[in-house]
Amino acid sequence: MSHARALLQLALAALNALLVFFVWFGALLALANDPQRISKPVALSLLPVCAVVAWRSRRHVQRIAAGAASTAQAIAEGATFGAALAVGLFLLNWLVPSAFAAGHPLDGFRPNQVADWFALLAMLGPLVAIAAVVGAVHGYALHTLNMFIMRRMNEA
Repeated sequence: MSHARALLQLALAALNALLVFFVWFGALLALANDPQRISKPVALSLLPVCAVVAWRSRRHVQRIAAGAASTAQAIAEGATFGAALAVGLFLLNWLVPSAFAAGHPLDGFRPNQVADWFALLAMLGPLVAIAAVVGAVHGYALHTLNMFIMRRMNEA
């Protein structure tokens, strides 16, 4: 692989991560009652998301360059990592008790109680489903953007 091709792949991965960061950062701050107070926690929460986006985008751009990428693959991968990130961020927030001054939804969770597992599934199910759909939309959008840029770069 040429040096220019490797730089293009890194640039596209960085572009995808920055797009995700700034779109979500702006959207979340626009919806906040006190944007200044939550800007740091929002930025810190988005960092692992953007790291995953950059990592998977680089792999996807490599598949595009090899002619092995598909829209369905991008959508499926986006849904998978969207769901995984939702669970990861949920667990991360669970491990940081100061984030929940009034308590976390899993306070008092007893692993040996079947009812607690059903409550956990009822709580995580909708969150994971929504995150999977959002991830799939991101996968499609970033795939389309990357295909467009790669096509333009090959024409030049």
